[in-house]
Amino acid sequence: MGSFRRMACFFRPLVARALVASGAAEGGYRPHDIRLVLSPNSPLPDNPLEHIKLSQEDVDTLALFVRDTNELIRSPLYKTCPILHSDGQREWIESISVEFIRSFVTVFRRLYMEKEQGNYLKACDAYAKHFLNKRLTDWLNVEKEQYKEYLGASARLSGLLRYTPLQTSRLIDVFIYTKFAHQPSRQRANNLKTVYERLEIRLNWSGCST
Repeated sequence: MGSFRRMACFFRPLVARALVASGAAEGGYRPHDIRLVLSPNSPLPDNPLEHIKLSQEDVDTLALFVRDTNELIRSPLYKTCPILHSDGQREWIESISVEFIRSFVTVFRRLYMEKEQGNYLKACDAYAKHFLNKRLTDWLNVEKEQYKEYLGASARLSGLLRYTPLQTSRLIDVFIYTKFAHQPSRQRANNLKTVYERLEIRLNWSGCST
């Protein structure tokens, strides 16, 4: 049971921090956070370990998720947020080297892509299926649904636009596939160009310069 409790700490920071950083959790605690704090723990059966039957697939999913999450939160990009600068005439973003970004994206992709064994949604399902404390699994199931809603919602660019005309998942997919995950191709370049053009129209309309 101790290993399950330790794994619990990996789920809450990953998405909760991402939602807070993106502004999706403005105002502090969300309703399911409050329920998590106020709800009692579920009573455990006499022999709890006998009720936990992890398949090898579940073990692999959780192990890969923990490995990649640890690697992600240790990365320089996770610890150092990009900073938008402006001198009245121009705007630029201060960030870290491309190699650090590439390393971050490589790990993030494994947590994000649906086909990856240790992706976030599969890890949520494996954890919720076997963990015996309903107070935590209820919270985790809401986190999972909010994560999916966030990916399907209009993307946000911190410091520039509150919302863009593009889905968050669309923006992530085009960026990953065009810049990092595959060899360059005309179709991928055109997809990225279309994204930039749509963002530029929105930026100009909002009074921001690109």
